[in-house]
Amino acid sequence: YGIVRIWDTKPGKPISPPFKQVSNVYGIADSPSGNLIASGEFSGALSIWDSETGARQLYLTDAHSDVIRSVAFSSTGSRIVTGSDDRTVKVWDTASGELCLGQLTGHTGAVNSVAFSPDSTLIASALDDHTIRIWDATDGKSRREPLVGHTNWVPCLAFTADGHYLATGSDDKTIRVWDTTRDFMQTSSIDTESEVWSISTSPNSNLLVSGHEDGSLRLWDINDGKIESYCGPIFGHTRGVHWQSVAFSPDGKS
Repeated sequence: YGIVRIWDTKPGKPISPPFKQVSNVYGIADSPSGNLIASGEFSGALSIWDSETGARQLYLTDAHSDVIRSVAFSSTGSRIVTGSDDRTVKVWDTASGELCLGQLTGHTGAVNSVAFSPDSTLIASALDDHTIRIWDATDGKSRREPLVGHTNWVPCLAFTADGHYLATGSDDKTIRVWDTTRDFMQTSSIDTESEVWSISTSPNSNLLVSGHEDGSLRLWDINDGKIESYCGPIFGHTRGVHWQSVAFSPDGKS
């Protein structure tokens, strides 16, 4: 455990030595330019790696006091947001490792997933307390009351690439879509027949993929904020598809 690897997708072989960490890796993200990898650990440590050489650029051993569940880069790669079981969200300067906004407090449950909006002006966090929080990424202030709708913990969220919508998935077996242009008003929800543990949106903002507790994947169409079944369920895994573990290729074809 405690290993991060980078793979060449064509031969399916690692292209650098493994990045060795002290404890299990729970959150991982690559920078928009592809030159950096950020990883969050069970211990609460945050690492930033050079993706070509495998050299660790920064190692913040006490970034959080509990497990880091999720990490995400801003659109420029200059900042990293982290969410933790310690009920805080923090924003870091990628180059220096210093806190940009302090910690975003007020969460009443463990933070399972975090994301910057595509323009990096907002931060969204998904919580164990069934809610989603929205923060201003410039001053760290809450932008509105928590988004309420799910009836169980929320493991995953994702902005669409155009920034118009935020999709959230929950252990209540639903996916909900929120309109960012109308103060995150909920536009639609859909039942999925299995707990939703991971979601990602396509580069053209029209599709969403979800990973589920029953090991399935499902594809959904998002049209003007309305979510409808597109394809699935697709089975292949024999156990649940865990948090933040589905993604589209940059061309949206895979």
